Amino acid sequence: VRVYEGADADEERALSRHIHDVAAKDGGIHYIRPARLDTPILTKPEGWQEGARRGFYTLFDSSEPGKVETGAAYDIAIVASGVTAVDAVEAAKELAGQGKRVKVINVTQIKAVSDAQNKELFARMIGDSRHIISVNDSLPETLGDRINSVLVSEHLQPVSVRALGINKYGESGAPAELYARHGFDKAGIVKSALEAVASLPATKTVPVQG
Repeated sequence: VRVYEGADADEERALSRHIHDVAAKDGGIHYIRPARLDTPILTKPEGWQEGARRGFYTLFDSSEPGKVETGAAYDIAIVASGVTAVDAVEAAKELAGQGKRVKVINVTQIKAVSDAQNKELFARMIGDSRHIISVNDSLPETLGDRINSVLVSEHLQPVSVRALGINKYGESGAPAELYARHGFDKAGIVKSALEAVASLPATKTVPVQG
């Protein structure tokens, strides 16, 4: 079973066409998880459709084009699935405004990040980040465990990994209210990111002997 989740109407349409083509060729069970939110159309990079069909792509990058320092790490990578990408991008913009180098990876198929043919690419996309935060409208481990499996198999060691999502079922309310309650709206993502960055151990100064 393949489960797909778009961040906005454009992605939902692209994924629907992709499902039609794949199912016509190979069959199988495909399920698209529609959103209950009236989300805005997100600004996407050129060629995003290929990434959406693959299962993930970089949706937002705070680095200025052509000015990325070789080998420099991002402070934070936010890996978001479905409509949570909207708040993830807004959170990333706020963090960037505070001087953090941050990117958002949009996941349209959670299984895809750890597929044998994709995990090396996904590892490269998250491997240059000190802190990784996953966000999805489901149990935190739904996406978080997939990311952890890639980190282990590809021998990556970020400073911290945090998984945000729904920790308790049986509640009802407007999606925005529930996202805030469970800490994965814009404010919750920013809070988690700043806590992660603040947890970095202080750099020790070694006195010069002489």
